[in-house]
Amino acid sequence: MKRLAIKFGIATSLTFMLLLVSHQAINNLPDQWVQFHTLSLEKYTAASKGKSDLGNAIHNFKDYVLRRQDYDQKFMADMAMIDQDAASYENNHGDMSEYEMSALQQIKKSADAYHAAIKTVIEMKTSGASIEEIDKTIKDAGRR
Repeated sequence: MKRLAIKFGIATSLTFMLLLVSHQAINNLPDQWVQFHTLSLEKYTAASKGKSDLGNAIHNFKDYVLRRQDYDQKFMADMAMIDQDAASYENNHGDMSEYEMSALQQIKKSADAYHAAIKTVIEMKTSGASIEEIDKTIKDAGRR
């Protein structure tokens, strides 16, 4: 009978400990969810801003090819924002997935291609090249 009481006591103690651990895990779940939700929202917001800045840069790039004016300066400002967006994302979001790291590398690679392309466009515009010649030369700037 004494052995049965000891086994019952051990089983009860283990059950109680399991109950405490489960209770603590369940109580921490809302905090973990809020943290996950906040981080996901921050990443989405940062990615959306980067996408918007890229759209502006592309429009200003094309406008410079077509109209010249001060669109090269607007393009450079947009590209600086994209570089800043990428650096901010990388610095503020801790551990990133392989997909996120790959996407950031692609952004940097494309930004470098656009920086080189705008220099080419400026040189060609200065030398009097036609829009068609410029377009043919820089056709794949963002696809590298």
